[in-house]
Amino acid sequence: MEGLDVDDVFHHYRLSPTEVDAVTYYLPRLLSGETLHGVDKLIHRANISGCEPKDLAARYAPVPQAVSSGDRFFFTTCKSKNGSKYQSVRGAGTGTWTIQKTTEICHAGVKVGEVKNLSFKKKGKSTGWVMEEYRCLLPEATVSDGVKVFCKMHLAQHAPDAARQESEAYKLQQPQPEAVTQSTHAQKRPATAAAAEPHPASPKKRMRGAVPVPAPATSSFTAAAPVFLPDEYVREAAEADDDMARFLLHQSSRRVDDDKSSLAKTGGLYKPPPPIIFHDTFEAAWKAEEALEKEKRCNAAANLHAGGHSNFFSPASVY
Repeated sequence: MEGLDVDDVFHHYRLSPTEVDAVTYYLPRLLSGETLHGVDKLIHRANISGCEPKDLAARYAPVPQAVSSGDRFFFTTCKSKNGSKYQSVRGAGTGTWTIQKTTEICHAGVKVGEVKNLSFKKKGKSTGWVMEEYRCLLPEATVSDGVKVFCKMHLAQHAPDAARQESEAYKLQQPQPEAVTQSTHAQKRPATAAAAEPHPASPKKRMRGAVPVPAPATSSFTAAAPVFLPDEYVREAAEADDDMARFLLHQSSRRVDDDKSSLAKTGGLYKPPPPIIFHDTFEAAWKAEEALEKEKRCNAAANLHAGGHSNFFSPASVY
């Protein structure tokens, strides 16, 4: 409760103590110096007997939620007049606080204090400012030069416009926001980086030109390129990335070499197969192998018809 924010508490609630609360709660704690849990900020300690209401209104703002009525609370000393216990000094500036009524405050059938209703007048006419002055029966409330009291000063119900303007005079004392002008911006403009470096390097000019476009990535082999068997497909197989294609082409090359050597031994003639054009590595290898098989069968039939060696149909040469 010690760190209570008054603005948060009275944002929706108004400080308006009853007569009993004023003399049994607020005034005793103000006399003893006890905390009021944040309400101390709304109760001003000032000598109101020597100031007119307009002077107090210009110095102190009204409490929250009571701007229209101008409620202001004070803890002050009501000074005695010529040492009298019953008469007090009521003059304030060019006017006087006139007592309109005095009422006893009772609690549980016992008198606990009294309240005086006062009106501030100038030349016998009311100014629109009124005040309730609360007194308690505690002995510490009486001091050497008077009585400690708790006061609530505010505007009357039908206060004139002059009094309402006086109640709003506190707005003139509040700090006004600084007018932003061009000269203000010039004064608050931060120092540029050029002050630290008197001769900064000039930035390079951007040159317009054609931006090189990278060539598209190509495959490791060209599918549309023709492959000729049996002499050219070995070179194409060596350049291919696929291990299976290279293996098949290698096997086909070995069979061609075997067929050539076999025909050389038997004295037969070898005719190279017509070139085969293909677009797929696996398909090329398969077609190459199929072409070799067909060529072998044709050569074997030709040799048989020509009366070749009897060992042509040996297991090593026929598949």
